[in-house]
Amino acid sequence: MATSFAFILAYMIFCYLVCIWQKNNGLVDVFWGLGFVGIAWLNYSLQKDKHAIQLAFNCLITIWGLRLSLFLAMRNIGKEEDFRYAKWRKEWSKNFYLRTFLQVHLLQGFIMLLVALPIIVINQAPFFDHRLFFVIYMGMLFTLTGIVVEAIADQQKRDFRKKELNPNTFIESGLWKFSRHPNYFGEVLVWIGVFFVAIPFGKWFITIVSPIVITFLILKVSGIPMLEKKYDENEKYQAYKKRTSAFVPKPQKKN
Repeated sequence: MATSFAFILAYMIFCYLVCIWQKNNGLVDVFWGLGFVGIAWLNYSLQKDKHAIQLAFNCLITIWGLRLSLFLAMRNIGKEEDFRYAKWRKEWSKNFYLRTFLQVHLLQGFIMLLVALPIIVINQAPFFDHRLFFVIYMGMLFTLTGIVVEAIADQQKRDFRKKELNPNTFIESGLWKFSRHPNYFGEVLVWIGVFFVAIPFGKWFITIVSPIVITFLILKVSGIPMLEKKYDENEKYQAYKKRTSAFVPKPQKKN
């Protein structure tokens, strides 16, 4: 755990310096997925008794992390700072650099550590309960499904944005017809799956923190609430909001 903590601290300091250099705190999102990839392989490399399950699991995490970071890099690099971070830049004024380090980068590093707990447990455990082997397969299936759902949703929104440059427009086709945030639904599926994979390795009472934290943040804090706030005055979005599930994909309600 100490090694993972030291890695995350150094990683987020580096991230902070890059964001200050580029004058764009939105780049912190680019570093999110890659951080978990680093944690996975670091802990795997330090384990003496490695086994195939750990290797396969880390490959899944790598696919998820690289895909997400590449997508966010293409969206953010060279573009204006995300409206959420731009708002904080104005509000924090003279205390911007200190508050950015503490409330954006160090806080995200702490959250990364909590969410990565099952990754650390899986890669540090010398053995697992073979009687629960099916739980590992189920977890990997959940994670793979989440990766696919998130990737499809992100690509659909990216294609939409290429055609619709007006920031007040929003996508309501494809997966977005059944959920206002299918990409977030896929993200949560990923971490539920990761938790299930960790169960046979023990310490489930610790690793369950991971999906709980990520789900809470998405549903109540920095995910859905912050993204939807900018549409408070958009009548079309409010109508879309009434007929479409916020998170779990469901058929739309009839008007």
